[in-house]
Amino acid sequence: MKLHRQFLLLHERYGTQEVENNGIQVTLAEVAETLDCTHRSALTVVGKMASAGWIRWSSQRGRGKRSGLSFLVTPEDIAAQSVADAIRRGDFRGIAGELGDNPPSPAMQERLQESLRTYFGHHSEMRTGRQIDTLRLPIRQQLHALDPIRTNLLAESFVASHVFDGLLRQQAGSDEILPALAHHWEPSEDQKCWTFYLRKDVPFHDGRILSSEDVVYTFERMLKLSERTLYGFMFRNIEEVSGIGPLTVRIKLKRAHSLFLPFLCTSRTSVVPKNALARGEDLFSRQPIGTGPFRVAEFDRDLCVLEAFTAHYAGRAHLDRVEIVNIPWRMQGETELAGESDLPFHVVPGAATNSSSQANEARTLHRKIQPAHGNEPPVRSGPASKPAAWTQAHAEVFSRKFVTCNTKSGPLRDPGRRASVIAAIAEREAPNRDAHAAAEQNREPENLPPLRLLTIPQYRKDAVLIRDRLERRGYACRIIIVTVDDFKGRTRLAADLILFSLIRDRDEQLRLFDLYITLSEHADSKTRLLIRGALRQAAFDPTPRGRGRELDDIETLLIAGNQLHVLYETPLQTAYLPSIRGVSFGSQGWIDLRAIWFPPVDSCAH
Repeated sequence: MKLHRQFLLLHERYGTQEVENNGIQVTLAEVAETLDCTHRSALTVVGKMASAGWIRWSSQRGRGKRSGLSFLVTPEDIAAQSVADAIRRGDFRGIAGELGDNPPSPAMQERLQESLRTYFGHHSEMRTGRQIDTLRLPIRQQLHALDPIRTNLLAESFVASHVFDGLLRQQAGSDEILPALAHHWEPSEDQKCWTFYLRKDVPFHDGRILSSEDVVYTFERMLKLSERTLYGFMFRNIEEVSGIGPLTVRIKLKRAHSLFLPFLCTSRTSVVPKNALARGEDLFSRQPIGTGPFRVAEFDRDLCVLEAFTAHYAGRAHLDRVEIVNIPWRMQGETELAGESDLPFHVVPGAATNSSSQANEARTLHRKIQPAHGNEPPVRSGPASKPAAWTQAHAEVFSRKFVTCNTKSGPLRDPGRRASVIAAIAEREAPNRDAHAAAEQNREPENLPPLRLLTIPQYRKDAVLIRDRLERRGYACRIIIVTVDDFKGRTRLAADLILFSLIRDRDEQLRLFDLYITLSEHADSKTRLLIRGALRQAAFDPTPRGRGRELDDIETLLIAGNQLHVLYETPLQTAYLPSIRGVSFGSQGWIDLRAIWFPPVDSCAH
């Protein structure tokens, strides 16, 4: 790596100079000064570069004599080679050092593609007579926190789901509630009091044994959270949590709620040890301790390493190690997708492993934009036109981008103005109005202050698209970018338009409850009453389909009133290798890393 940097220093100093027949004329002393080293070291460096074929050095003996320096490769060649070497070593901090915060150029990405394809995927090696299986996954999103109540990104939720366990769990494709840390549970007659019976001898990653005290601590910690936390409405519905002996927990609710058990299957309710914050909240977020099938061995902004927790209550994972690597730029060959800011994983066309190079056709899952809270299956398209060794999956999860209007205060309280603004965003004709209203509408954009559009950094690209559409219709728009934590707060009440997304996974109905409660806060009084009445009805309906009808009615109401507009919906695709075995999905649509395994290469198959 040091030689690469020395070449770049040399090229920066002399690469733009006019080249003579014998190259750029330079003394060894000048080279030593440029590289900040001794004459002897400079001579060694120049020799290594010449041997590598990077430069031609026509040496002239004698102090003060000028030698000829010719560059045979470009800085881009050297930078690509340096990054490729770092990839081969697994040194992703080295990559960050080479590239800084900038993505590589398209030309460099093309050169790096083979190195990236080789690095990611399944790798197997023998250590002291044991087979060690490692899976390397590229993710788009930088990880910030793994504390289950602090995760904001899908990639963070994916990792947390393998580090922690909850009381209950769900499998993808089923509404059935299954045991996890609790092996049995039972409700009171009015379903306001639930009793959970814990498994015996379940260890945390630090060796401590799970007890009712840990579960009580976990839920009491949730109850202290801000109202703006995801699923805060469920936290606030808990009246009391108590331990009835070392292996029994009782949770009392203020009101019965049909989504209480699905709520307990989410990563937000993952159980943490009662001394979780003894070392401080920040440290726990980076070095979490759970009961899950993997423990965190290493964690920083570019790399998260998980190692199998052999004492997991459900059995040891087949994989020994999972390396999750942040690649913040679009990898060469990936298709640009709408809504890719929500995609946690890279889909790597043509990627292969060291155990299989067989190409398989990729299939893409699509879903139409429509109210679909009854969990209708997605529609599968035919094979893609290009073969790839990764097969796209994880398409039961979708991201839907929304724009909502503040109808409680501000310029969009007016229904006609709001309809015109939504028509501009949707790029459709404004609604028909009488002649006087139309004349007022034509003058209106000039008289309005800029509309305030609030969103988070990940959605900046979509915010710019909305602003451009509004400005083409004469509406000024000011984009306000805030952090995820600030976005959850009162800041939203001061905005005219809010851009956000809804993840449509197995927790969709919980997310919709959370969404519509939030929307009702900046809706007019009539709409607010209608939303909250429908949510109360849904909370008492025991069936997903019945709840879905109530939630669909809310969406229909908001769209008809131009208070909500769906920009688009896109599947959140992951890739998995065709050689993988044991593929199953959790309640949020994630591949369960505990269950997957890779068979050895069958030489007879080749």
